[in-house]
Amino acid sequence: MSRNEGTYVVRPNGSTVRRVTRLLTDDLDWSIRGQVAFTRKRGRAFDVFAVPARGGRVRRLTRGGVSLDPSWSPDGRRLAFSKFTPNDSYAVGVFVARADGSGLRQIARGANSPVWSPDGTRIAYTRGSRLVVARPDGSARRVIERVAQGSIQDPTWQALRTGR
Repeated sequence: MSRNEGTYVVRPNGSTVRRVTRLLTDDLDWSIRGQVAFTRKRGRAFDVFAVPARGGRVRRLTRGGVSLDPSWSPDGRRLAFSKFTPNDSYAVGVFVARADGSGLRQIARGANSPVWSPDGTRIAYTRGSRLVVARPDGSARRVIERVAQGSIQDPTWQALRTGR
């Protein structure tokens, strides 16, 4: 590991570069509560971790398998992510947990790439050729897009602007 490896936070104007962890990370998502969630490879597994954006103790939020695509809820109290089980790389699902990793609940099977709506009332995720939207508890699922060939990947939400 080089002296400069890690994850950094930089102000928009380029000033105040600060390393928040020496770990090499991927799939970063920033919480309104000042936490940064990320994935990190550990052996054959990938887990989701969180660290304060100002730096500090890194917390491991998932264990075992392959957990990817962390997405904070708009209020920063919950985290959605994709998880593959260690026994079956195709058994992917979308899970939601509290910010500390407790209260883990699977909300969709055969799905990945979750992302929260700006108001926190829905989660969009992909299921092969379908884009699905559901409530954070997994209920009220609705396919909103389907493609004839290929798959849908990495959906995002954008808040509507109201006024100027």
